[in-house]
Formats: sequence, structure tokens, C-alpha cells
Amino acid sequence: MHRIFVYGSLKEGCCNFHVNRGRRVTGSFVTQDRYALYILGDENLPWLVPAEDSSGFAVVGQLFEVDNPTLAAMDELERVDEPLWYRRVLIPVQPQQGGDTRDAWVYLGNTERLRLETVKAGPVAEYTAELAARHPLAMD
Repeated sequence: MHRIFVYGSLKEGCCNFHVNRGRRVTGSFVTQDRYALYILGDENLPWLVPAEDSSGFAVVGQLFEVDNPTLAAMDELERVDEPLWYRRVLIPVQPQQGGDTRDAWVYLGNTERLRLETVKAGPVAEYTAELAARHPLAMD
């Protein structure tokens, strides 16, 4: 099993959650380090990148335990390792209400894409229901 921190469309209640067949760890989690979460381009993609300065946040998300097939399906959805898309890396996360830090996989966006696409929002600390409603798949 793998732990994965989801902060965008793979969260429970969001448009790509159907790909996430994992078991949710109770509560909300935050990144230990600061990140910048943007809403990017015509597709309104949630795009997480390391914060370059003090403008980032401890980003809020959900933690799931997933099996190999689910992780592979998520990698395919997120277009891992394709140019200008996401890459999956291990980062430390912790319960939002405090508790032990643990490592989890997360999908980080390619920083170069920030210069090529229109930033619609951000940086923000959380991908809210309002932001999720802007995603084209949420409108289907």
C-alpha cells in the first residue's frame, strides 16, 4: 500500500475522485513545507509547486492509502513524467489538527507551465468546492 496526499481533483467530492479507489485516512492533512497551489489554464487545473518565497502555504488536502493499480491509474490521469505535466514525489504531511508527520506521495506540477498558462487563482492554501466547481469535468 502507498500513502498519497491529494489536494485537487482527486479529493473526495471532486470530479476525478472516481479514479481514487483508496481508503481515506480520517481527517484533513497539510503539507509540512510551504507550497504554492494555483488554478491554471482553460482546464482550471489545480497545480501545486514548491513555494519560491514566503508566498506559499501549508496546503490542505486528504490522505489516502492506495494499492498499486490505483496508484498506476492516478499516475495515468496526472500524466506523470509527460513534458509540462505532473511528477509524483514523496513529501512530509501531517494532520491539520496536529500529530505525527508521515511521508506521502503527491503530484507536483511542472513549474515551467506556470509561465505558459494563465493563472486563474492562487496561490491558495486549499482547493475549495468553489474552485473545484470551475473544473470542466465538474460542469458535466
